[in-house]
Amino acid sequence: YLLARAGLEIEREPKTCHLYQFRFLNYEAPHAKFSVECSSGTYVRTLAQDFGRFMGSLGYLRELCRVGSGPFRLENALPLEAVIESLESGVALRDLSCTVPFDGLMAGLPSTELSTQELGSLLHGRYGAIQRIAHRISWGQGDYAALFYRERLRGVVKLEEQSLKVENVFRLEESAHESVL
Repeated sequence: YLLARAGLEIEREPKTCHLYQFRFLNYEAPHAKFSVECSSGTYVRTLAQDFGRFMGSLGYLRELCRVGSGPFRLENALPLEAVIESLESGVALRDLSCTVPFDGLMAGLPSTELSTQELGSLLHGRYGAIQRIAHRISWGQGDYAALFYRERLRGVVKLEEQSLKVENVFRLEESAHESVL
């Protein structure tokens, strides 16, 4: 990314990405405006170049705006000044449109609910026992999944070569139900 921003051309290895939605919004020669909903890791700049090549021409991005990622949406964003002003006027952090409850941070990821025994294995580092839950997860868009216990986010796993790798474990107190900016 930094090399590309510096104007240096680098060879990119082809990689699989998923386009869930691709819509043309406007065309005024020679500029096209489009909206794309894609998987994590998709290089939209490269997508524009590929599309230009497909059309027998060239393609580049003149403008790029990310409107969402996971549970975060541009329409819910607030300028920092507005957050500070709201907090100073007594508005609770959890009541601001820009906050997402902790348990909602992994919204959109495949997930599964852990049993009490599975949660114990996760919290005590017995990750071998966690391998048995892989078949319960409906793997879709990516290779990450959220683990819940009693509807509370307790961990994140990654599927690597048919095996689960524990990425994060959240040791939460039952009363710690805070929102995150």
